[in-house]
Amino acid sequence: MKKILLTGVGANMGGTETFVQTLVKELHHNANFVVLAASKTEVAEADFFKKYNVRVVYLKNIFGFKSILKRPRIIESFLLKEKFDIVHINATSLNAAYIAKKADKLGVKVIYQVHNYSPSGYGVVAKSLTTLLAKNNRSILKKYRI
Repeated sequence: MKKILLTGVGANMGGTETFVQTLVKELHHNANFVVLAASKTEVAEADFFKKYNVRVVYLKNIFGFKSILKRPRIIESFLLKEKFDIVHINATSLNAAYIAKKADKLGVKVIYQVHNYSPSGYGVVAKSLTTLLAKNNRSILKKYRI
């Protein structure tokens, strides 16, 4: 059975959360799913994941401007420990390219699904940085054939 990491599930129910739930519902007999929460608080419909024996992981220090330099090491350590076969990144921007880069370097197959190219973040600095890094993140995804 394949071990698959699903990302992008937040605290509020929306399109990403619905998509992930559909994947889990349809494929839970064929795969072992783990969800990397895109939230510091409990994910939307947490009981759904419990029902399907999906572990939800809340990694500390990977979100926010102050965590930019720590993220790659934290993700690499997590991926090494968990030994996933596939990482499915369900993102609203190209910001999660660092996860794809680390997973690819560790030999994990990566699916990167981007919903839009809008700058993410809450403040002006974060949105500006997201816009500035978008070209670099696109080239990371192309380089690794993700």
